[in-house]
Amino acid sequence: KPGQPFARRAHATLLSSGHLYEAHIDLAGRSLVGWDEVSDHEAALTIDELMSAGDLPKQDPRWIAAMAKRGITDFKNVLCLPLTVGPVSDPALKGRRLLNVPCVDTTGAGNNLWGKPIENLVAQVDLKSRTVLSVTDLGVVAPPPLTPSHAYADSGKYRKPPKPIEIMAPEGSNVKV
Repeated sequence: KPGQPFARRAHATLLSSGHLYEAHIDLAGRSLVGWDEVSDHEAALTIDELMSAGDLPKQDPRWIAAMAKRGITDFKNVLCLPLTVGPVSDPALKGRRLLNVPCVDTTGAGNNLWGKPIENLVAQVDLKSRTVLSVTDLGVVAPPPLTPSHAYADSGKYRKPPKPIEIMAPEGSNVKV
């Protein structure tokens, strides 16, 4: 009814030290109604997790050795971009916060970070333990000599320009606006 107070509740999801919590809050009463740890789900990734996960492979001896096979020993132009793993069926990995971490060489990247991927090399990291669980190296693939550009002005370097197109409707348009 108009003028009558009404219930206002909020639900918050919190992540602390790898543990996921749900809080139920009574906004009108300014009180915490409930607080539960959630053990069978994972929270969405935070920006801090994504940014820090990219640094983990750069400290792993297996990954460093795989990069050396590719002739890369200075990582200042290497950007590692974590990707979610998806559902995990291996019981040994249950409860871990996993990401696959492929990397790219940003030398000369300009407007295309993904232009020089470091192919066939992916680290799998666990955000909870802050460790690299595995490094998958399927062999060296030579990178492109130049980083491809997404700029229209550069497109002629990669393909021939299209031939002119002429659109005609000698009996009138089929479309009315």
